[in-house]
Amino acid sequence: MGHIPGAVNMDWLHAMDRNRALRIRDYAELITELSALGLTPDMEIATHCQSHHRSSFTWLVGKALGFNIRGYAGSWGEWGNREDTPIEK
Repeated sequence: MGHIPGAVNMDWLHAMDRNRALRIRDYAELITELSALGLTPDMEIATHCQSHHRSSFTWLVGKALGFNIRGYAGSWGEWGNREDTPIEK
C-alpha cells in the first residue's frame, strides 16, 4: 500500500464537531491545524480518499475555509490501481 506523492493525511471525521451535531468545527481551529500540516489557503489542493465519498466532505470544508481546493473523483481507487501513477510508501 502507499499514498499519492505529496499527500497529507487528515481524517475527514476530524473536521466534524461531535458536540454540535457533526457540524464543521470552528474555522479558526481548523485553519490552524491545517497550517500545522503544511496546508494553507493559497495552495492548490486536491482532496481524495478511497472513492471520493468521504473526501467530498473534506472538499466542502476546504471551500468553506477559503482554500483553493478540488475534489479528485477517481481518488485512490483510480490512482492506486494504475500501473503508470507514482506511489509513495
